[in-house]
Amino acid sequence: MSDQASNVPPVATHRDGAIAVKIWHHVTEDGRSDYTATLHRTCTDKSTNQPADARSFRGPDLLKLAELAREANQTMRRFREEDRARVRDAQAPAQAPAQAPAQADPGLAGQRDAVMAQAAPQQPAPQVDQSRQPQGHEPSR
Repeated sequence: MSDQASNVPPVATHRDGAIAVKIWHHVTEDGRSDYTATLHRTCTDKSTNQPADARSFRGPDLLKLAELAREANQTMRRFREEDRARVRDAQAPAQAPAQAPAQADPGLAGQRDAVMAQAAPQQPAPQVDQSRQPQGHEPSR
């Protein structure tokens, strides 16, 4: 079934007068995004007097068609890059290795404790009561 038959609008259209290139988005069977382009010339159907799309082009239309095809190619490339970026961004948290922080942020409580430790007077080292030491042993230093 074509995109036009399913009433899905094109994701982009490049037009120069009656010549147009429409870009269509598709999702492949494996879930990837894909883009295709259709080239057409708008004309009037003589039997119904209604606008219609023709698939044939006149000589002067070919240069317009070439430029529109180049623009459509750039647009499709940009769409594919955006799709790849979205997939990368969606997968990034799941694939990012867990890393321990190089130095933990002490936060306000840690900063307070550090300031308090610097401001507190240094207590002298405890003195060893030599009268309680067993005979023949030196106090450890």
